[in-house]
Amino acid sequence: MDNMKDEEFSKKQIRGIARKCPHCTEIRKNNNVNILSFLISLEANPARIQIYCDTRTVITLRVFDGTARHIIKPNCSLKDVEHILRDPPELSLLNLDKLPFDPDSSHSSSKQGTRHNKVTTRTDTTPPATMEPSTTTMTMTDEYMLEVGETILAAESEALKAHYHALKIHKERNHEPELEYACSFPSHVMDQVETIIHGGSSSSNRKQRMVCAATDGQSAVFVYENGLWRATKELTKGVMTHLMRHSSPPTYVSLGSKGRYYASFEDGKKVWEGPQSMDVFFLKKPVRCIAFGRTVNDYMVVYEDGTWKSSGSIPRDLEDLLYSNNGEAIGVSSITLGAHGEYFVKDDRGNMWWGGLSDVVQEVLDEVIEDGNEIDFMDFGSLKDSYFLIYKC
Repeated sequence: MDNMKDEEFSKKQIRGIARKCPHCTEIRKNNNVNILSFLISLEANPARIQIYCDTRTVITLRVFDGTARHIIKPNCSLKDVEHILRDPPELSLLNLDKLPFDPDSSHSSSKQGTRHNKVTTRTDTTPPATMEPSTTTMTMTDEYMLEVGETILAAESEALKAHYHALKIHKERNHEPELEYACSFPSHVMDQVETIIHGGSSSSNRKQRMVCAATDGQSAVFVYENGLWRATKELTKGVMTHLMRHSSPPTYVSLGSKGRYYASFEDGKKVWEGPQSMDVFFLKKPVRCIAFGRTVNDYMVVYEDGTWKSSGSIPRDLEDLLYSNNGEAIGVSSITLGAHGEYFVKDDRGNMWWGGLSDVVQEVLDEVIEDGNEIDFMDFGSLKDSYFLIYKC
């Protein structure tokens, strides 16, 4: 399939390649556009890779001297894509004074290139698996520039069409997207979760927006916007007691292994159970949420101002991601951790990232996204492949 140069890429193909590449995190933007974006955070100077599936063009964006620079490779094969995701090209291999694009703009299609500029880039004569960091000189002809321009214009056209389509649907429906759920638990827990969400006396809950879901893999709790909450009977006794006895409704709950939990209530009260080292984090500033990792001492605390602190071991890719914004921590809105290296992050602008997923869970996400839905929230349990997913459709 890799030799079929005239066929466009599928998102599933690209995501399958990306999952095999270390330190590669997908950046979720518009799921209705046939463009994928990835952050490669292995190095001190991270790279953003834009893949235009329709035209098989890959654009690498790096920051040089405070501005964004583009390295464009059209007519890529799947092997080319894998090589770029594993080893993004360096700006040091370019003649930066003769870039054919204005580096002060991220919209390359609005700038004119200089005819017959010479640009130094990696050679493609060696197969990607054995490619050495050698260089060659390429002439930027009018034909090449037109091809690049066509690629970017096609992508922007698709983006505008998708935006118009989204606006049209919103105008016709004039209401928020519906929330749907996907999950995996042991059978006795799954039966209870399905009853809570879909049937029995809790069927009225489907008319309420779920604002929080938490699982440790062997129990689950759900909080709704009207202040009601429901939980499976296996829920940790400590948090169950607080939820039942406190007069104010809950606003957020998170669960961890070994009986760890955190819950906040509408009246401002917060309760938690964890190692003693966790207590000191509540003295620094107001806490927004907590995520629990594999061991008792693995956890992350997110504050109301969007900053965070961690204890124990957290995934390296997650740590790189949180510091990917010019060395500053991104403004975290919510975060969850799993027992097997999984993580989910949402920032205060609504952007989301996730990683460390098993093949089973990743396949579920790919199917949800391929169907045109948008991920909203995800939590992971201590059991392998246990999760709870909320998505908008």
